[in-house]
Amino acid sequence: MITSESKPEEAQCHYCGYSATYDMWMIVNTAERPDLLRQVQNGTIRKFACRRCGKEFWMMMPLVVYNPGGFPHAVVLTLDRDRNMFPTLASLLRDWAGEDWPPGGTVLWMPHSIMPVAFKRDIRADMATYTVRPGDDAPQAQVYFDFLEQARQAERAGS
Repeated sequence: MITSESKPEEAQCHYCGYSATYDMWMIVNTAERPDLLRQVQNGTIRKFACRRCGKEFWMMMPLVVYNPGGFPHAVVLTLDRDRNMFPTLASLLRDWAGEDWPPGGTVLWMPHSIMPVAFKRDIRADMATYTVRPGDDAPQAQVYFDFLEQARQAERAGS
């Protein structure tokens, strides 16, 4: 079974340079920890307050959100530049789940930038509704549209 898991990570404040160790969630099981799902939905799961100056900063590290019984079954969030980590993380996730992984279970990649938007929405409904790429004036909407296209392809492929 996949359980929510954090590990201590060293982080440096972007404002004053102070370094400290923070608990960094690496895996969130949405059924097990709805409180962490709310942090994913409001975009604060990677937000920390500096212990010296008090200013808030973000740490962008990979995050796996496991959504048992939902669609997609799991999402791997990274920065765009770290997208190459996705196949390895997806494979590890399937291995960790073992027998708990549903047949045809879907793992998708998502950039951190759309995390708050995507996790508040019904992705399956959006896949059916949003079939035309948005205009150039909505870059976040374009990224979400690309994510939906990836979801459509994964569902057709049964992966």
